[in-house]
Amino acid sequence: MACFPDMMSLLMWCLKSNGFPRNGYKNLKVVVEIDNDIDAQRAAEQELKRRHKSIGTLKIVTDRGLQIGDVAVIDISATTIKEDESNVQKIPDTESKDFHFDTEDGDKYLPGFLDSIVGMRGGETRSFPLAFPESWRQENLRGVNAQFTVSLLS
Repeated sequence: MACFPDMMSLLMWCLKSNGFPRNGYKNLKVVVEIDNDIDAQRAAEQELKRRHKSIGTLKIVTDRGLQIGDVAVIDISATTIKEDESNVQKIPDTESKDFHFDTEDGDKYLPGFLDSIVGMRGGETRSFPLAFPESWRQENLRGVNAQFTVSLLS
């Protein structure tokens, strides 16, 4: 069986392999195999949360700090950290303005990033060091020590 990183690549493979279905997509069936009931339950819960968020309304919260479950609008930037503080450079791949950061997806980002911004309040700016792990997907950032600056806009 082929491995597909997402449903769209599976669907595209089906269409390319079998050609365009005679009855359009009415008879197209997609089967997703899940290893066990726990994975099925977790997958169903994640999909339900995703759909709920996509149709929900965001409201600005001002009476508390950032918590897990919030979606924050942040500005992010980072520079390299050298031990002797020489040759500090911006890391362009980390810069983002008005980024919508879903704290429930925090594990998809740099380890320690979410923990460093939890508790921030709107209008606050925080600066903190983090190191990119050796297993980081971008080779040029593996093992790099960085100083992040995050502004919580809302």
